[in-house]
Amino acid sequence: MQTEQSRAMDTLREVVDDFWTEDFLPEFQERIWPIICSAYLKDDIDYLSKICVGDALMFCRTMIDQRKQTNRQLSHQILWYDAVELVDTKLSKDRRPQLIVTASVHTVDCVYDRTTKEIVEGSESLIANNMFYLILEPNVDENYLKNTGHPWQIRTLQTSKQKQLV
Repeated sequence: MQTEQSRAMDTLREVVDDFWTEDFLPEFQERIWPIICSAYLKDDIDYLSKICVGDALMFCRTMIDQRKQTNRQLSHQILWYDAVELVDTKLSKDRRPQLIVTASVHTVDCVYDRTTKEIVEGSESLIANNMFYLILEPNVDENYLKNTGHPWQIRTLQTSKQKQLV
């Protein structure tokens, strides 16, 4: 009997030719994740609107709108990335294959005023660990691939931040 994870992986390989986790993780970590992470930290809703759908897009719009309304901007000074982890594979309710991924990035722990660029929260001497939980789905539509350069759209995006002692 086949598990849900193996059914999801089989379905994924039907959609994305030659999909292997061993190839996906390094490519996602080195090429795709830094662009997604940077877009989120820089409030680049134009890019995020291309790669996010459903709950992920609603989350990004809500967070960015909230920051804009309060005239705040996250620090996008990235210090380093931790390894991306593939947590699970599953099938959505409508049988689409999904990859559940966690990733984290360490940034300077500051929030700036959008207008004056002054620090309104945190300090440039502090480090924040920003953790991301993503559910990815393949999208092999030719226009999508042309606009994004990869076959992964984000169905769910959640974040949390932990302060680190330096």
